[in-house]
Formats: sequence, C-alpha cells, structure tokens
Amino acid sequence: MEEKNRKIQKFSKIMYVIIKINRIAMLVYLCIGLTSIIWMAVTGKSDSSISLSEHFNIIAPVSALWTSEYTVPDNIPALGSVVTYTMSAGIIMVVILWYMEILFKKMKNSYTPFEMENAYTVRKIAIWMIVYSIVPSVAGSGIGESLGKMYGSSGIFSSYSDSSILFVALVFLCIAEIFKYGCEIQQQVDETL
Repeated sequence: MEEKNRKIQKFSKIMYVIIKINRIAMLVYLCIGLTSIIWMAVTGKSDSSISLSEHFNIIAPVSALWTSEYTVPDNIPALGSVVTYTMSAGIIMVVILWYMEILFKKMKNSYTPFEMENAYTVRKIAIWMIVYSIVPSVAGSGIGESLGKMYGSSGIFSSYSDSSILFVALVFLCIAEIFKYGCEIQQQVDETL
C-alpha cells in the first residue's frame, strides 16, 4: 500500500510541475496575444514582425481582418468578437489548469488521493471544462456573424462546438463521483484501523 502511495505522489509531483509550466505559458500566451491585438487595433496594421499567427493560432483570425480593403474602424466589431472568443477560451483554460495544479499539489502532499477536497476539485475541473466547451462557442458565433457581414459569407465560427471537451468534462464528473466513493471507503478503512 505504501509503495502505491509513493507512486501516486511521484506521479502527482511530475504532473504538478507540468501543469504549472503550462498554466504560466498560457498566461504569457494570453498577454502576448492581447498585447498584439491591442497594438493592431491602435496602429491599424498587422506587421509581420509583431503578428504571431505563424506561431500562435490566437492571432490568426485577427490578422485576416487587415488583409482586405476594409479599414480598421470597419473591422472593430469583428475584432471585438475575436478578442472575446480568444480571451474567454484562454482565461477559462487558465482556470482549469489552476484547479488541476491544486489537485496534483494536494495529491503529492497527502497520505491518500481519496480526500473529499480532491473530489470537489475534480468536480470543479469538470464544471469549468463544461464552461470551456460552451462559452467560446457562444463567443465564436459573434465572430461568425461579424466576419459574415464583412465578407458576405456565413459565419466561420458559428457552428463551432467542441463536443470532445464536453465528453471529457462528463468523464471528469464521473471521476469526481468515484473519488467521493473512494473517500467514503478510505474513511471506513481509517476508522477500522
């Protein structure tokens, strides 16, 4: 039993570090993206030295706004939709990574992974994943409408829905319930010892 706990703690420590690095990278990514979007909105141009579309998908839709004959004031609604879509998805992902970081930090420092706090944290991760699967889709429909009006086509993002994230969120909800059950069994074992 002690050997399994050490393996769980070791794995949790590795996951904690990986998730922390990813969360920090996502925050940097969001800051760079927002700075680039603001720069393009203020200057009215997308210079290749500042455009990040080749490296980050966060700017790809925004860069396209300045490749047509439209001027910046004409593109402000679409820019607002892109910013809403990008920032909402990024911020929600940072929150998910933060909860994952909390979960693995608790697991690496605990006697057993079956603690009620861990079950609640897994549930919070699932709920935020559901939010992640819905909110960017709603924001994306705004992008589709704006770009559709500008370019005379149906919305590019209007039908976007990430059902795979929703499926994973439902799996996380099941895992949260398994954790709760594991907590009850762990409590019974601890009481008998």
